[in-house]
Amino acid sequence: MAKNQKKQKQAATLEKILISAGLAVVALGCLASLFYLYVNRGFVHAGFLGIAYYLDYLILLGGGLIAGYMTARGSKQERLFSGVSYAFFAFVLYFVYDAIRILLQNIFGYPTYPLSLYVFEGGPLVALALTIIFAYVLRKQKGGSLLTRRSFIILFIVYQLCAYGSVLPIFMPSSVETVTNPFLLTIGSILAEPFVIMVVTFLLLVRVKNIFDRLFYATFVATFSMILADALWDFRRDPSFDATMVFQGFVIAIVLIVTILFVLKLEWITKKA
Repeated sequence: MAKNQKKQKQAATLEKILISAGLAVVALGCLASLFYLYVNRGFVHAGFLGIAYYLDYLILLGGGLIAGYMTARGSKQERLFSGVSYAFFAFVLYFVYDAIRILLQNIFGYPTYPLSLYVFEGGPLVALALTIIFAYVLRKQKGGSLLTRRSFIILFIVYQLCAYGSVLPIFMPSSVETVTNPFLLTIGSILAEPFVIMVVTFLLLVRVKNIFDRLFYATFVATFSMILADALWDFRRDPSFDATMVFQGFVIAIVLIVTILFVLKLEWITKKA
């Protein structure tokens, strides 16, 4: 009984930190989407689909947050955690969709217009719609929260496989040229890779005895770093090569610093608990 109470207390404390970090990065992602739309307002086309494409993170994160919160049951903390989890779920689902699209596109070529437009710019709406359906179906299912977590982990791993697969030489168009980054930038990029962050977080949270819970927390942190990096990237204004290299270094540094502090906070909580 004492062990179960200790485990529940540890999980509740960890969830509070995850909720705070999740809400902060969701807010940043939504703000970044609005800024990105404002900067690129002259390039918006195809009406609603064009706007939806530039507001992708607002749609995915904001819509996923609302869907998860509205369909969850329990205390306010449980509903907020469900909301943040579904926001991250929608984000990763969209990246899986986009990675598969790129992979198939590199193999079979571009689809014809207007199908190509719908497939490309309709991705955020498709991912959000699937997330809402998933959350609605599981709202009354026994063990629905557990199934959501498992699906989230599987989605993240599938995305990593698709993302790495899409850049293999066999799947890359011959017209694409690779760019050699500076050594420190290359090292930083490797350390900031979501899969690397996931593995490191999993290894550090050794005091979380349940392997599945530890894997979920590690996936959550890795997704947090993905959203943070992409949200910061949307604030880039100068597209020149030199400016891009500098800004990329800035983004990598911020992501690594924030993620390290985040993981250390989680590790400290598990140690204290």
